[in-house]
Amino acid sequence: MTEHNLLFYAYAALGAQAVGSVYAGSWGALKTPKATKKLIRESKGELEDDEDEKDEDVSEKLNAGDAKMFPIIGSAVLGSLFLIVKYVSKEYLNILLGGYFALFGGFAGAKYLDSGFYHVIGSKLYNTLFPKWRLLLVKGKSEEARFPFTASSIAFLLLSLAASFSYLLFDRPWYLNNFLGLSFAWTGIKLIELDSLKTGAILLSGLFFYDVFWVFFTPVMVSVAKGIEAPIKLVWPKDAGIAFVADLAKKVGHECACLNKLVSDENPGLTLLGLGDIVLPGIFIALCLRLDLHLATVRHSEQKKSGLPPTSNDKFAKPYFTTCLIAYFLGLVATVVVMHNFKAAQPALLYLSPACIGSVALLSAARGEFKQAWSWTAEDDQEKDKADDKKSE
Repeated sequence: MTEHNLLFYAYAALGAQAVGSVYAGSWGALKTPKATKKLIRESKGELEDDEDEKDEDVSEKLNAGDAKMFPIIGSAVLGSLFLIVKYVSKEYLNILLGGYFALFGGFAGAKYLDSGFYHVIGSKLYNTLFPKWRLLLVKGKSEEARFPFTASSIAFLLLSLAASFSYLLFDRPWYLNNFLGLSFAWTGIKLIELDSLKTGAILLSGLFFYDVFWVFFTPVMVSVAKGIEAPIKLVWPKDAGIAFVADLAKKVGHECACLNKLVSDENPGLTLLGLGDIVLPGIFIALCLRLDLHLATVRHSEQKKSGLPPTSNDKFAKPYFTTCLIAYFLGLVATVVVMHNFKAAQPALLYLSPACIGSVALLSAARGEFKQAWSWTAEDDQEKDKADDKKSE
């Protein structure tokens, strides 16, 4: 197996993690509309469960104004990190950022693992085996904060905190870096919401120029990415992890001659992908999934189909989500091909931003839904929910 083939597998591993994070995060961010939940409860004769509504994670919503400021704020943060790395001491910065990300990565990782476990065993079995508890902080008669948890979530919290602090104690191994990075990516996509496709297009367009400038015209982006040892990126050994597997085999007493032949005495180095190249296109792709659910609900209403509108757990047509996710993957492939051929770092958003925006624009035009898709906002659904609530009062 040649060095070229091993590098290909390393790129493939990074791409699989990125696409998998976007896919999982998008589904994690999808919520059943309140109006649909209400119809389902009424059909079952159930009362409204305010406690479950309060338990839902609060999302950070981005509007057009926020999207315009994002590249400016990002540039200020990036420039500050570069100055610290260059003129102060990256060791102190790595200690500070490493500790910060390890602590919060423990909590993000716990939710990441618990959510995966929930979907593997199914909601019915999970809820039967692990009933929900709530820790409430009350001041007087008002509730200040709540912390819903299950026995499963506590177990995964302990496991995740052990992994995150092992990351600090054992010289920040790449596999623990990736566990924390994937947890942050999934959490970011799940909790950051765009209010419309227009806002998403503004955000990705601004970041297109941001990425191009800081990578092609300055050494800042590359210096910060390589200089900071924190789970703000996904990494993979350029030998596709052969040295790691061979070393692991030796430790457990199963040395493999075929692997040892592929191991070089030299450090193979790491290939990397920044979390921003996953989370920022990811929140746009997650919005596409929400758009698909919205359009499926509208079609159900217009066609006056029998039964209930689709929920986040139902099967429904997902043309925008599927198309944009494929375009994101092809954008990653283009990034790797150009980087490999020119032997130079590439701003991934140079390829990812046009791929995501262009794929949705072309698809909406081809389907005759351009105006409907690009004029829809999340506030439209929220206003409808409020109107339905007033009618029922």
